[in-house]
Amino acid sequence: MMKLLPSAVVAAVCSTLYADTAPDWENEAVFRINKEEPHATKMPFPAGEVNEQRLQSPYAQVLNGTWKFHHVGHPDQRPKDFYKVDFDVSGWDEIKVPSNWQIEGYGTLIYSNATYPFAKNPPLVMDTPPGNFLTYPEDNRNQVGSYRRTFTIPKDWQDRQTFIAFEGVDSAFYLWVNGEKVGYSQDSRTTAEFRITDFLKEGENTLAVEVYQYSDGSYLEDQDMWRLSGIFRDVYLWSAGQADIADFETGATVAEDDTTAILKPTLTFRNFADQEQKASYQISLGEETYFEGEVALPAGERTVVEHQEVRLGELPLWTAETPNLHDFRLTVQVEGQEPVVYAHKTGFKRQEIKNGQFLINGRPVLFKGINRHDHDPETGHYVSEESMRRDILVMKSLNMNAVRCSHYPNDPRFLELCDELGLYVIDEANLEAHGTGWGHWAQESLAKNPSWKEAHLDRVRNMLERDKNHPSIVMWSIGNESGDGVNTIAASDYLRERDPSRPVHYEQAAEFDHVDLITPMYQPIHGTREWVKREEEKPLAEQRPNIQCEYSHAMGNSSGNLADYWDLWRSERLLQGGFIWDLIDQGLSAKKHPADICGPDTHLMGVLTERDGLPAGGVLVANKDTLTPKKSLRIVARARGNKAPQVGSENNNRNESDGYPIVTKGDTSYSLKVDASNQNLEFFVYTDTWHAVTAPLPQDWQSKFHDIVGEYDGEKLTLSIGGKQVAQRALKGSPHQNEFDLAIGLNTEKPSRRFDGSIARVRVDLDGEKVVDCNFQELAKQPRTRDFQAYGGDFGDQPNDRSFCLNGVVRPDRSWSPQAHEVHKVHEPVHLFRTGLAEGNGPLRFRLYNEYDFIDLSHLKGRYEVREDGRVIHQADFEIPACAAGETVDLILARPEVEMRSDREYHLRFLFNEKAGDKRQVAFSEFLLQAARSADRPEAAEVTWQENDKTVTAKTTTVTAVFQKDTGSLLSYQVDGEEQLAAPLGLDFWRVPINNDEGARLPFRLNPWYDVSKSSRSKKVELDGNHAHFDISLGVGNSDAVLNYFFQEDGQLEVEVKLWPREAPMMPRFGMSTQLKATDWKWFGLGPHENYIDRKRSAWTGVHGGKVNELFDYYLDPQESSNRTEVRWTRFGELTFQAVGDRRLEVAAYPHDPLDIELARHPIDLRPSETTFVHLDFGQLGLGGTNSWGELPLEKYRLPAHGQYQYSFRIIPAKTR
Repeated sequence: MMKLLPSAVVAAVCSTLYADTAPDWENEAVFRINKEEPHATKMPFPAGEVNEQRLQSPYAQVLNGTWKFHHVGHPDQRPKDFYKVDFDVSGWDEIKVPSNWQIEGYGTLIYSNATYPFAKNPPLVMDTPPGNFLTYPEDNRNQVGSYRRTFTIPKDWQDRQTFIAFEGVDSAFYLWVNGEKVGYSQDSRTTAEFRITDFLKEGENTLAVEVYQYSDGSYLEDQDMWRLSGIFRDVYLWSAGQADIADFETGATVAEDDTTAILKPTLTFRNFADQEQKASYQISLGEETYFEGEVALPAGERTVVEHQEVRLGELPLWTAETPNLHDFRLTVQVEGQEPVVYAHKTGFKRQEIKNGQFLINGRPVLFKGINRHDHDPETGHYVSEESMRRDILVMKSLNMNAVRCSHYPNDPRFLELCDELGLYVIDEANLEAHGTGWGHWAQESLAKNPSWKEAHLDRVRNMLERDKNHPSIVMWSIGNESGDGVNTIAASDYLRERDPSRPVHYEQAAEFDHVDLITPMYQPIHGTREWVKREEEKPLAEQRPNIQCEYSHAMGNSSGNLADYWDLWRSERLLQGGFIWDLIDQGLSAKKHPADICGPDTHLMGVLTERDGLPAGGVLVANKDTLTPKKSLRIVARARGNKAPQVGSENNNRNESDGYPIVTKGDTSYSLKVDASNQNLEFFVYTDTWHAVTAPLPQDWQSKFHDIVGEYDGEKLTLSIGGKQVAQRALKGSPHQNEFDLAIGLNTEKPSRRFDGSIARVRVDLDGEKVVDCNFQELAKQPRTRDFQAYGGDFGDQPNDRSFCLNGVVRPDRSWSPQAHEVHKVHEPVHLFRTGLAEGNGPLRFRLYNEYDFIDLSHLKGRYEVREDGRVIHQADFEIPACAAGETVDLILARPEVEMRSDREYHLRFLFNEKAGDKRQVAFSEFLLQAARSADRPEAAEVTWQENDKTVTAKTTTVTAVFQKDTGSLLSYQVDGEEQLAAPLGLDFWRVPINNDEGARLPFRLNPWYDVSKSSRSKKVELDGNHAHFDISLGVGNSDAVLNYFFQEDGQLEVEVKLWPREAPMMPRFGMSTQLKATDWKWFGLGPHENYIDRKRSAWTGVHGGKVNELFDYYLDPQESSNRTEVRWTRFGELTFQAVGDRRLEVAAYPHDPLDIELARHPIDLRPSETTFVHLDFGQLGLGGTNSWGELPLEKYRLPAHGQYQYSFRIIPAKTR
């Protein structure tokens, strides 16, 4: 700390000097002017008119609706006098309140994880940012929204006090009433309340609100989310008596006996009158009054009344499983005023940390939690009550019991619903300064700067005082990823002193003493095991529980090893669960231009904007002979980059992408690109090798579009920038003709390479003929016709973090993603363990464990089913024995009366469903009753062989098969003259990268396995009887493979695959792939949803099936999908593939070309295919999910490049089956 003092003092002095001239919104010392002190959410009702909906009180007037609105891009452009009553706003636009103005069409939607969307220089927000930022133009440096509307105060509010409350305004705002300035507020996620009595007049009143997109408060609101502005939560007036309740605290808790309810309320009165007032009050719970009294209220002062606790006996307590609420009523009568009632639903609960465990009402709880952002795909950060309720019900349906309000206090109504429906809540202050420094030791963090201390404390105080009466809140969070220092320590001190009943959490504090529990993020399983060992060495009283505040980053196709986490957590006393990141894919509903907007044979795989042209994705031009010139080519492009040119040697700055394509026809014909170092432009032509000219990027490459021309005239290559030739070299020859599409912004031969910037225009002339001419900025003006879910970059937003906002276990519409099934499974509160299968007709014995923390299983109904080779042959209900929370009992089931054949496989599956309501499935367990004995191998067929330099042909009485010698691929497989395959069946080691692969750089690190067929060479081919043997050198390290084909009777073909990977990276997958005409898919294995080696516990054994395009999961950022594991057989149309031997198959089927899936930016970009792309695999690399930025799948779920791999399957045509 001592090292920080000099810089901290300098910062404080500079801040003081600057504060004399700085606007409020660039001064960290100014965050509230004339705001009311924070208090509990409350609303008075006339006696006898209490309503659970606060805003339906006669003393409330909601101001939601249509407001007049004016929008500018810079504070200097704002209408400075708009607050004056006589200022004419009749010509202004109208906007809905609540809403975000970007959602309503003003400004640009921006998604950023941690990068500030303005120049970082706290507390300033008006400095010049990098040239590609949306805020780089001065006229868009900091948008201002000016809001106006009128209102009239009800007559019965006369002689009372009137307040206005804004539940959420982003990021800072000024308020005027009738032309008079009322105040100023920051902290966009807690209530900003102002007393406006003295500013009102009879009749119509004018309300003016000036909202700033960015302020110094934005440095503390750097959450990973869409950066949206405006008045996005409720706005309302409310009325209080001249003397009334300013605040109250219910003081509802539970005694140390964990059964006795305690009430210890505290009341704060406020007298606005200029003379003393007398007030009487009553506090009741249900029908019983527990407190009453009279109090003198001095003029103009606050008066606090504290009560001794009252023990109420054994009332029903509150937990997430038993959300018992009681009607707390505070009735106040002030002399000369009508009596009013303040109503609140309270619950009795006690939380504590004791001997290393987090206890609720004396019992340790497993937190089956998730992080949740306020998000709606249609309305952004405005979330309706209906949407809040739906989210809570979705969480409950996923067997969750807890939610972290990440990373800010939610709307008060959300907390009321958590109280009602039952969720444990981590309430988190609106405090994230991620972009200024992350981690405890980050020296530049604002948490270490004393001049920001009061701003930190204000946000923590706003949260606690507003939300203190909610029983659902079990711990306070100082904030998120804001570094750690004097300010967060002060925040912890405040929270502990103000509310010692709730523990304090803050991940950035690690294991320091100013937090009460250990709440890491993305702690790997091995790291958690090590932590437990260290913690258990401490005295029991000093141990703290470990609850991961974020884990299992669910970005895209993720949530691998989720079950491994829970296996560990359930085995260790100190581990009490965690909070998945996160609930909702933060996609926004948007529209995209037609796919063929650039002309015939073109396909848009990106987005267009008028400002940037093509800022993300690309355009494909379907391959044809005319796209390979014989004599000349000319590429004209107008582009700029997202990064400034790198300084330094190329070797030190090489990007893993190997270049950023502007226009390219694969990597083996011709290309205009930025080189891998991000230092040079390059134009090349490939004949039998690469011939290139290069020139340094312009210094203003990031901030300005540049005209670039690459030209080849049959004699020389030239490169020009801005009309000036900058490079030339002689060349003769024609570009190589390859099979790849011409691409703008993409590379179809090397799909991991993408342009990092914006392309305004492209024209390509080949042999003097124009083949492409796309002015993207002009095309962007055309109508958008296709609906899609947008993510970062889709609006030309810079900076952005692409699809890092798509981390949900549910989609934007709240439908389940495939990983949601795994989440549901690992959170199951009912567990069944087999203890023995008796011989003969004896009963089946199991142990039933009730993992609920407080309730028994009487609300559940049991059912079991017996499956023969995946199909139900018997089912019946069973009685669930009485089993208290946390207890284990015997479950004995009479053996089902089914005849089991030795050649069949039998499973017993138990289902536990809710008896009431939607009767949803809560849990299931599956057990193998009998494995099938191995089937006899079919008889060998007689084969006639034919061979030439390139192929081998095999003929039987029914089959004609053709093999490629170099690769061992099956080129053709005809049965009775009918072709069974739509493309060769050959070795395949690549999967379309998932987000976790990209975060770990696997497309680059594992690239040697991409398109292995091009490097494969035959070492030996042997033909013997019914057997063809291909010994293949793969060209990846020193790896070899063997393919054995055995022709069998009735047209069956058995395929045996062996692999010896050496001197190579691990494999993304190992198997074979082909294409088929069929679109119907059925399999006997795990399903019905997609599953992978490290995400399959939620799948069950059966015969599953459907249409390929319905079984393929369309992730919003397209990636690998649709895999199924433990497959005994799979059928496409009438063609069956059957696993042979002990190794079952992994099978995937794609309705689109995997190359398209890898290139596409959105599902709507995927081109239709006439064939189904099928993988028949030994296996795939696990998904991983510890995090999405470097962690690999657990070692046991990888495919390492050593040892031997082997598996077999049989192709069975329809007539054999």
